[in-house]
This record gives sequence, structure tokens and C-alpha cells, in this order.
Amino acid sequence: EKNKPSSLCKKLLNDCEYCDLLLRASDGELSAHRCIVFQNATNASGIAQLQSSSSSSSSTNWLISLPLALLHEVHFVKKYLYLGDVDWRSVTIDQAQRLHSLAGQLGIRYVQEVCDQIVHG
Repeated sequence: EKNKPSSLCKKLLNDCEYCDLLLRASDGELSAHRCIVFQNATNASGIAQLQSSSSSSSSTNWLISLPLALLHEVHFVKKYLYLGDVDWRSVTIDQAQRLHSLAGQLGIRYVQEVCDQIVHG
């Protein structure tokens, strides 16, 4: 039986067997799938920091460097990209401002819009 797209993405969120993208924050790294991350990128300049990584010879890996973001913020955005929704109720104004900046760098317009609503009420 085929997986529904949402259940497949939910499974892939924590399964990095076929990950081909590394999201590097200031305090750590997360693996991801390019096809899922890039399907939500609406701003080409948001992926300008994309570089080929030679760390793995078995497959093509890519790196997005996010030096101003913290790992838990990158994880929050990754969760949104895979699941299509996250629990926004616990996001503070300070966190929303940081998430807005991160989403801008990645070109994820919806996250920026929600963060604007949190910051400006």
C-alpha cells in the first residue's frame, strides 16, 4: 500500500537514510531531504548559500549554512517543511523574530507571515 504524501513526509522527518542536504546552524547540524526543503523555497536568494559538499563520496550532498540560526530554530522550520504545520502557540515574540529571519534566508514565505502576525499581533 502506498503512503499518503503527508504520512511519507512524517516518516522522512526522522529518517535520514536518503538525506542529501545538511542544514548547518551556529550550534549544530541537521540532515534533510533537498526535495522537501526546496519545494517550499519561494525565494531563490534564500538558497544562495547552497554549496556542494565533498564530505560524502557515496551520494551528492548539499549544505545550507545558517550561521545566525540556532539548531532548535532550524529544527522547528524543518518540522514545518515536512509536516506542513507546527504548534505556533509556544512561540514567543523574540523567537518569532529569529524564525522570521531564518525563514527569509530559506525563502519560506508562510513562516515569515505567521511570525509577522506573532510579532505585530
